[in-house]
Amino acid sequence: MDLRESLNKILIEWDNEISNPFKGNQLANFIRSAFKDTVGSIVNKDHKIYQVKASAGAGNWANIAWLSILDENITESTQEGVYPVYLFRADGSGVYLSLNQGTTKPTANVGVKEISNIIRSKIDDLNAWDNSPLDLRAKTSLGRSYEEPNIAAKFYPTSSLPSNKELVFDLHELLTAYKKVADLWPIINDSIASPGRVKELYVSIFVEDIVQSGLIFTKLLPFRFISSLQTKPFIILTGLSGSGKTKLAEAFSLWITESKEQYCMIAVGADWTNREPLLGFPNALEDGKYISPDSGALDLILRAEKDPVKPYFLILDEMNMSHVERYFADFLSAMESTDRLITLHPDTDDWLDCKIPATLKLPENLFIIGTVNIDETTYMFSPKVLDRANVIEFRVSKSEMDAYFDKPKALDMESLRGAGAAMGESFVAKAKQRGLIADNLKDELMPFFEKLQEAGAEFGYRTAAEISRFVAIYTELAEDSDIEENDIIDAAIMQKLLPKLHGSRNKIEKILKALASLCLVGSEKDGFQSNITEADIKYPLSYQKLKRMHERVIADGFTSFAEA
Repeated sequence: MDLRESLNKILIEWDNEISNPFKGNQLANFIRSAFKDTVGSIVNKDHKIYQVKASAGAGNWANIAWLSILDENITESTQEGVYPVYLFRADGSGVYLSLNQGTTKPTANVGVKEISNIIRSKIDDLNAWDNSPLDLRAKTSLGRSYEEPNIAAKFYPTSSLPSNKELVFDLHELLTAYKKVADLWPIINDSIASPGRVKELYVSIFVEDIVQSGLIFTKLLPFRFISSLQTKPFIILTGLSGSGKTKLAEAFSLWITESKEQYCMIAVGADWTNREPLLGFPNALEDGKYISPDSGALDLILRAEKDPVKPYFLILDEMNMSHVERYFADFLSAMESTDRLITLHPDTDDWLDCKIPATLKLPENLFIIGTVNIDETTYMFSPKVLDRANVIEFRVSKSEMDAYFDKPKALDMESLRGAGAAMGESFVAKAKQRGLIADNLKDELMPFFEKLQEAGAEFGYRTAAEISRFVAIYTELAEDSDIEENDIIDAAIMQKLLPKLHGSRNKIEKILKALASLCLVGSEKDGFQSNITEADIKYPLSYQKLKRMHERVIADGFTSFAEA
């Protein structure tokens, strides 16, 4: 019996089984016998032998029948490891050729979705073959009580099974991919066996997915963005208009959440003079009645409070269209208080029937992202705001724009929806983790403290603690990458120390030069001398920023971190 005939016969029998589920064990026996003569074992192009096991349930009738193809060096059974498999849809409408995960182990440790993401993150060339008919980024949808993101290669509808030749070709293509999995299995298995390591995979998987969606960001930006969110759940994205600030916030929110209920994007209005657009207000004309804001922000916060293990995102677009200190003051205070409470209305008998609580605890799983553009219609941030956030600047280089015009690509934001949702709970757990401290920062940061102190812009204990936490988290996330320690410290300096710098030429020019010198390999060099090369620069992000600020203070007599 050839492969096509075997699959077709199983599909027909499986379709009949749906209407008569009492034949479960008979069906299991039928599946095994259907493949007995031809695929008790199979041999790939490299003459490697794989064992084939078929089942519709071990003793108990299962919703899904499968034919698994096992490399015994990786796994001896369908309960563990990862393996190519034919998965039959529960409604009998077709069969998937897929990479499946162990049904019992190791999914009990980290879950099916996490294992799929681990495999994707470790094998970046699964679709690298020319003219391959397989799409190993697809997701199966098996129907009827079973739907998991196995790494699907191809779907064959019952109504139009291809020829035996095509089926065999596809199977050998998947076995080629499976060989890559086998080669990397020690690394993959280590990640699976250590659930904590899953937390380190956010960025590599996210980067892969945003590239596929058509978004363009510099190599280090996603690392900085995610590390900043886990350091403190309030970040500000500033820089060139149209450089992707809002898109990155939206992309990550889409990617790591399960539903639209977990994120809310709000355009800040120029007329926001108090907290009402975000938190609502008590009805002054009727005791016990609370007016919730139309923005949806309060509803989002209440949902996050009731669902503390999953991430929720409040994105404030054009955050500086109004004075941040006016409408955002309650949030800024709650972030720094131990109880994190915001009072909404009186806690009296008149309010017993109100569905809105008297006090609201700012949830630790609520991540607030503000985007900022600088022009004549916007306001500058006060040191109070900047001190409480990581400020990430977006820019577009000549080479990046040149590469874009070489190969423009339409955005596909929908492809990101829920793709990283399996890691949502781990992401929140990492953000809540206490005691993350980086050592050995004194020698690098104390010279910056001393120079900033001369300009009256030195940092306090809060900033020092947040830098230490940021460096610790970033270092973990970048463990398997080629990101160096200097890149991490550079990001900390750029995001936490430089944003508060502003002033006239008389006040700040010397400070800018001194700080720029600290960003060079030899701090005795003049920070802005003309013969500085890339090899001389220890902290390129911070150095280039200081250089632009210096050029502006020379030209205009005044400078600040924010750029139009």
